[in-house]
Amino acid sequence: MANKYLVVCRAGDSSLHREWIKNAEHKNFDLWIDYYGNEENRYKEEADYYYHRKGLKWPILYKAVRDHIEMMSQYDAVWFPDDDLLADTKTIHDMFDLFSEYRLQIAQPALTEDSYASYAVTIRNSNMILRYVDFVEVMAPIFSREALAECYPTFNLGRTGWGLDFVWPKLLGYPTHGMAVLDATPVKHTRPVGGGDIYKNGMQQAQEEATKLLKLFQIDIRGNSAVYGGVVAEGKSASPSSEPFASLLLSGSSRVIPMNDRHILQYYFPSLLNILNPEQGYHYIQANKKDSLPDYLSLSKVVAAFSELNPDNVAELVLEELSSLEDDMIFQAIELYDQEKIELLNSIAVGFFYNGIHDRVLPFLLTAYQLDNYFFNTLFNLGYVLHQYGEHKLSLQYLEMIKDKGTDVLSLIENVKAIVKKG
Repeated sequence: MANKYLVVCRAGDSSLHREWIKNAEHKNFDLWIDYYGNEENRYKEEADYYYHRKGLKWPILYKAVRDHIEMMSQYDAVWFPDDDLLADTKTIHDMFDLFSEYRLQIAQPALTEDSYASYAVTIRNSNMILRYVDFVEVMAPIFSREALAECYPTFNLGRTGWGLDFVWPKLLGYPTHGMAVLDATPVKHTRPVGGGDIYKNGMQQAQEEATKLLKLFQIDIRGNSAVYGGVVAEGKSASPSSEPFASLLLSGSSRVIPMNDRHILQYYFPSLLNILNPEQGYHYIQANKKDSLPDYLSLSKVVAAFSELNPDNVAELVLEELSSLEDDMIFQAIELYDQEKIELLNSIAVGFFYNGIHDRVLPFLLTAYQLDNYFFNTLFNLGYVLHQYGEHKLSLQYLEMIKDKGTDVLSLIENVKAIVKKG
């Protein structure tokens, strides 16, 4: 550990991270590169920590933090930028200094006016040093060590990261003056939003994941991507909770945010309410709610266990990671799982069966059956376990539904028929 700060980048073949480290004089951070391209050692000499592995950003970063949490906790702050962000070393240096000076928990650098941007609140405001918000975008969050420890388990609750930007503030209790967009240190987002690998199959999956997370954490996003305060830049002045202050907060960019319905409802109106009538504002209401949180730590561990299941370890992993959990918790995690759910349900059922936990087998097999009435593994597993449980007639019904009956299936059917005939 050579520096107080750490930058962790999932880097592809066109990564811009080389611009971040050009000026060694200003480099106050260590660089962790997690490369997902095909040239194994492409960036190895440029990184303080280097890994080469395939996969999507947030599930991979979950494993990175989980497996190295003690090491990462030695840093005052950790930044997780997308690899298409353009910034020089001095900007990143000053960004970390600003983050620490104002004792922030989560923040992000503002985006330059010529950036591709999704949210009005992320575009740089030249009137401000920083603006306080209840939202930072997943493309470039900075975490304090304490906030990272609290939030990183959520990295594993989806493939795309959509929705996490609204979840993290809730985990931290919507801390007043604890989250900010850093206007003094803007970076440029160089690619169109929605142009990365996670969108190759369209936006539907990302939107579905966001909907699931918001429902799980009971989050109403109205007003969350607004501002409620800030630190005015040198040469500017205005009293908080005043109209001039509101004007400074909502202007300061040559890239005019259009006054259409979307921006009025999501940005202008909630921001004005936050500033001019704080106790009626969205930030105050969110920060003073006493909502409970789901057991996201357990959910994250379960989802991680799902990704490691295979035929060789299914009995051991189910016994160690799942047997102590209620079925409701496992089913909730399955909803968040991004891979083939029917195979997963079968694997869990098989794991319980091998461990002799027979009362927990059928709920998972029957759920798999509801998802697809003709999936081979489900029908065979139902037929087999029902046969073992003495439900021979019901076993036969499932086995005979199998369309392509190989030798093993036909042999099992004959055995079951013989028992039914005797009975």
